[in-house]
Order: sequence, then C-alpha cells, then structure tokens
Amino acid sequence: MRTKISVWAAGGRLGTLHGTAQELTYPKFCLMVRDLVLNRLLNEAEGDAILLDGIVEELKRRGRVHPIGKGSRFTRVAGADASSYNFPLSSRFLAIVSSIVHSIPTSRRFFLPPLAIELPHTISDEKFNEILCLRREAFLYETATEYARSRVDDVELLLIDGPLVFSDWFGTIGREEDRRLLASKVNELLAACEQEGIAVAAVVKRTTARYYLKYLDLGRATAFSDSSVLVHVLRRGTRTELFSPASSFMDGIDFIVDSFYARLSGDDLISPIRIDVPRFSQEYVDDIAGYCYATAYLLGIPLPIIKADEDARLTREFMREIYAEALCRVRRRFGSVSWLSVRDGRWLRE
Repeated sequence: MRTKISVWAAGGRLGTLHGTAQELTYPKFCLMVRDLVLNRLLNEAEGDAILLDGIVEELKRRGRVHPIGKGSRFTRVAGADASSYNFPLSSRFLAIVSSIVHSIPTSRRFFLPPLAIELPHTISDEKFNEILCLRREAFLYETATEYARSRVDDVELLLIDGPLVFSDWFGTIGREEDRRLLASKVNELLAACEQEGIAVAAVVKRTTARYYLKYLDLGRATAFSDSSVLVHVLRRGTRTELFSPASSFMDGIDFIVDSFYARLSGDDLISPIRIDVPRFSQEYVDDIAGYCYATAYLLGIPLPIIKADEDARLTREFMREIYAEALCRVRRRFGSVSWLSVRDGRWLRE
C-alpha cells in the first residue's frame, strides 16, 4: 500500500500555492521539493549573472589586479586558529574554547590552557553565542601574542585565521566588556609582533564583507559581497591592490590595518580570501601573498592556517566521549546524572 501524506499542492508555477489540500504520494512530494529547489536555484543563478555583468566590468575598470608570484622570503611561518564547542546543558550555558599556533616547517604546537565560559540561562541563546564569538576571537589573539613573545620558533610570519579588520557588527554584539577585551587583545598582538619584528597577517576565508566595493564607490550599485564579485574578476594567482576598510569597531584598534583580496584557487566554488595586514608589515605584502599562494594546497587556504584549524578543532565525537566520562563520574558521586542533563536530546543521538 502506498504511503500518503497531506501537502499543499503547487499550481501554476512552482512557489504559488492553492488554498486546498490534496492527498499526494510521498514520492510525488519529494519530486515537488526537487523541482522547486532546482527552479529557484537556476532562476537565481540567471538573475545573478545578469546583475553581475555590469558590476564586474565596472570593478575591472576602477580596481587594480596584481599577479602573485609563487614564492616568498619566509621560511619559518606559523598559523593560529581558535575553536569552541557548546555543551547544551539544561542547567547553564557551557562552552569550551581552544586556540593553537602551528609552526611550519617544524610542526610544533603552541597553546594556552583551554578556556571555559559559563553563563546562566537568564540570557538568551543568541546573546550567549555573541559573547562566545567575542571571547573566542579574544582568546585566539591572546594565544598568538604569547607565541609571538616566546619566539620559540623564531617565526618570521604569523598568519591568523580570522580578521584584523572587524566589521561594525562586532561593535554591536555581546557585552561592552567583551568588545573591549577583543580590541585590547588585538592591540597586544600587533604591538608584540611590531616589537619582535614579526610580519603578521590575518586570513579571512569566508568573507561576506563589502569593503572593497565601497572603497571603489560601488557599494550602492549592488548588494553582492566583495568575494561574490571578485570571483569573476580575479584569476588564480592574482590579487587586488591594498585598500583601507572602514568600520566603527576599528576606532578601538591602535594600528592602521589595510586589506587585499587574493584568489588562490581556480575552483569557481572557492571564493577569494581577504588578507588583512597592519601598516608595519606592508613592506612584505608581496611575500605574504606569495607564501599564501605557494602553500594553498587545499581549498585555496594557506597550509599554516589549515594545520592550525586541524589542531584547534574540538570535534563532536571527542567532546561526547568527555561528556560520557563526566556522566559516569557524576553518577558514582551523586547517584544521578540529572546535574548534567542536556536541553536537546538530539545532541546525544546525532
């Protein structure tokens, strides 16, 4: 017997719904979903292509594209990244934050003790995630600062997985104390790198910013992001000129930071990355771009960033094992595991 479900039938064109329900077989329902998604995706792609044509030509006219050489003066480079993991406890918010610096070519790891962030459920999930975002970024720069000061590897270039240019959004989220903490940790890192003679740059992999379009006075011409347009402008192994992004959050940063976009992969699904460089490191821009291009073996991302991401990542499987051990200890000590119950039981099953 065929399984039936009640769905709203789509008529006329996909996306237009009639006001009466029909009994349809489940395979027919799946086919309707497929047709709707395909129709919307193809229509969006056609519309985007039309809109982008003029913007791409105008950007080519106003911007400057520079070739990137596959090489660099840097041989001792380190990548820094941070990661966090939320435990969905019913009693409170709990997140663990880790940050690791991975040095190339020695493959040595530098890290500080992981950080625990706990807050009551009197705040919203959204507010906690904002606070966690700010604290995770601050911990990344704190770890990178301690690494720069230690000079354990006599590093020449330090690559940060994340921005040195922060959007206005960072000035609105979380709490004031957390925003001030982030700004202070960025300032400490840049001051340490300048004092130690270390070139530093930040790699933003999935940027949604519109800094470059605004820099070229094209911000009002389109709602597309910089990377969405530049993927049609930059060829593999090319970059934009340096430009100065503007945001209110940067008023709290004591250093001038400029940026450029670089396309390190020929895959159209991989957007150009943005690289932020403080002024005291800008004499090395060609070397920084060259090193990133020469080591972008996977997904157009420099090798030190890939390695730091692998090291710092807190996987679901690993954290579940720790949670299971905690449950056993709590049961032995208190006779019940209710103290560590989770709000969402799917976390245990997925």
